[in-house]
Order: sequence, then structure tokens, then C-alpha cells
Amino acid sequence: MSVRSAQESNPYSPSDIKAPQHQTRRWGVSAMLAGAAYSIASAFPIAGILALVFRFPVPLVGYVSGIEAVIPAMVSVLIYGVLLGGFMLLGALGTAIGCLVYRSSARPKTKNWLVAILCVSSTTFCLLILAFLDKWIGPW
Repeated sequence: MSVRSAQESNPYSPSDIKAPQHQTRRWGVSAMLAGAAYSIASAFPIAGILALVFRFPVPLVGYVSGIEAVIPAMVSVLIYGVLLGGFMLLGALGTAIGCLVYRSSARPKTKNWLVAILCVSSTTFCLLILAFLDKWIGPW
């Protein structure tokens, strides 16, 4: 038995063959970042639509609705997001959704659509909570 054949059969010797480099980690991070971006960016048009068809709370004004309330509703999303931490909540929710969808067994193209749809839906749910808040806790 030669030395070379003993090294080739040794399962504990370091191998010259490298393990395949998977791109999965990058896809997971991009799905989480996309989820956070979808959630935060969709808050502005959803608030405008919500103010147009129902009502939306504007700080220091109260509930507003109608066509003249679209811009103030979008500005109030900025105030709720930056000053009161709403963007942190939406970003965390979008990141969690991106992570969960990434861990699912869907195809990459389906995952992108699923992340977008679920993030926009979760943002809509959060903004509907703001619109209906006085029904649960009373006028504020």
C-alpha cells in the first residue's frame, strides 16, 4: 500500500475539493430588506387611500377624510413613523415576513411577489388599526 493511496482513502484528511458556495444567505438578507422596504414605502400611499375612502388620524387635527385629506394623511405617516416609531414596527414586521417567506419552499419569483403582497397587507392592517383606534379606546 503506498502513501498516496492511504491519503486518498483517509476521510479525515483535508480535501482539495471546496464545498459549493450557495447564494442562499444573500437571498435571505435581500428578502428581509425587501420586506422592510415594502412595508415602510407602502405606508404612504395606503394612508392616502385610507384617508380618501374612509378616514385617517392626523396629529393635532383629528380624523380627516376626503380628497383634501390625502396629503395630510401622508404627512401624518411621516410623523407617526419617525417620531413615534411606526417605521421601526413596520420595518420589523416586513423583515419578519421576508424571513418567513424566504424560509418557505416557494420559488424565488413567487417569493418576491409573496413578500410584497404580505408586507403591503400587514401595513394596511396596521394603518387600519390607527383608523379604528377611537372605536376601541375612545376619542383621543
